[in-house]
Order: sequence, then C-alpha cells, then structure tokens
Amino acid sequence: MYTKDHDEFYPCAWDNAGGNNQGGGWMFYKNFPNQANGDFDPAKGSLYNYTKNTAIYRCPSDSSEQGNSYAVNALILFDVGSVGTCHAGRGLSAFSATANTFLFVEENSNSNNSTDDGYLLPPGNKPSVRHFGGSTFVFCDGHTKWLALSAVTYPNPGGAYRYEP
Repeated sequence: MYTKDHDEFYPCAWDNAGGNNQGGGWMFYKNFPNQANGDFDPAKGSLYNYTKNTAIYRCPSDSSEQGNSYAVNALILFDVGSVGTCHAGRGLSAFSATANTFLFVEENSNSNNSTDDGYLLPPGNKPSVRHFGGSTFVFCDGHTKWLALSAVTYPNPGGAYRYEP
C-alpha cells in the first residue's frame, strides 16, 4: 500500500545516531544504539498510517520491550555507504524479483537479540535466531516466511532468498 501511495517507492530509513529523534523514516527511534524499553515508537514512523497497530512491530518472542524487533533491508535503499543519514527507498523498477528480495528482517544487532536502529546492512548486521535457529522475513511483495539462517546467504543476487534487489 505504501509504494502505491508514494509513486512506487519503498519507505526511507534512518540509521545510526543520525536518526535519533528524526521523523520521516519507516521507524522512529530515540537513542542509537537502542536497547532500552520504549526506544522505538512505530506510531511516529511513516508506515504507521497503513498499520494502525504498534504491536505488530514487535515479535512476541522479543523480550527486549524496545517497541520494535524488525529492520529494513538496507540494500533496498539508496546511499547505503553513508552512515547516520536518511536513506531514500528505491523504486519498484529497481527490483528484478520482489518475491525473492527481503524488505524487513527480524534483526540481532544488540545484547537484547533485537534491532538497534531498524536498519539491517549485511553482512555486518544479522537476522535474529529466536525462532528455532531461524528468523521471520518479510519480502518486498508483502509475503512473509520463516527461514533457517543456513538458507540465507549474502551476497546472493540471483538467489531465491536475497538482500539484493
């Protein structure tokens, strides 16, 4: 729904400390690296108008109480090498296979086994393993799937499961 309303572009995202208390990204956060209760506020993110539910941003198995368990795949955004900036989302025309490309991933970036800024940049950032050695992935076409981490490799530009558009 978001891409239909935004000229076929995916939402933008902030990363690192540059995103502290900044609006406009898919997720709003207060204090990079986020680890405290309530550090994320999905209601202030650009996707909230489409979901109207803050609970869906937190995995029930995520004990961190930060308010968000997920991270956007940084490789679907522009300016990946720039740190602490707002990264614009790519347009749908940049994707060869939206059904194979990750949009959101449950992230393991801090001591809480959760996300630190809602921005996952492989290979440094990793998916969470709180679900029997795997994680929940949301694909760019909107479907979700549990995948064992052994099925997820990077780089894998032509693979059935991939970060690259």
